[in-house]
Amino acid sequence: MTFLPLKKTMSLFVPISMNNEQHIRFQPENDLFLHTLKTRINTYFENTATSKYANSFFYAKATLLVITYFTLYFIALRSTPTALSYIAYIALGPLAIVMWLNIAHDAAHGAISASPKINKVFLYTFDLLGANSFIWRNRHVFYHL
Repeated sequence: MTFLPLKKTMSLFVPISMNNEQHIRFQPENDLFLHTLKTRINTYFENTATSKYANSFFYAKATLLVITYFTLYFIALRSTPTALSYIAYIALGPLAIVMWLNIAHDAAHGAISASPKINKVFLYTFDLLGANSFIWRNRHVFYHL
């Protein structure tokens, strides 16, 4: 199955080309607010000499979240029905949401690394948790515009 690039037209997705690339292309944005906002954000990062991308705190947090998730998952699968296994089951849901918001969401916006490949690897967190990263990224980023 081949996915077509799309464009935004009156809140509808419309294919604009039938090549093998899987990109979404949008009409140019003529909004002065968006331009001003992007300029101010870029100025902030230049003035503070900070990177727009993830820092070591993000990577430590992501590692901790993934390790905690798999630890709880292992406890839930391997333990007999005890209070610990029920706590693990209950904690997996909110932890999955935290992982979506902290890891996959940033990856969908390309905010983790300047390298699209690294962002894509982190975006697979959605697939790990049972969602489709390709569809989620395209829908989510589309609705931000």
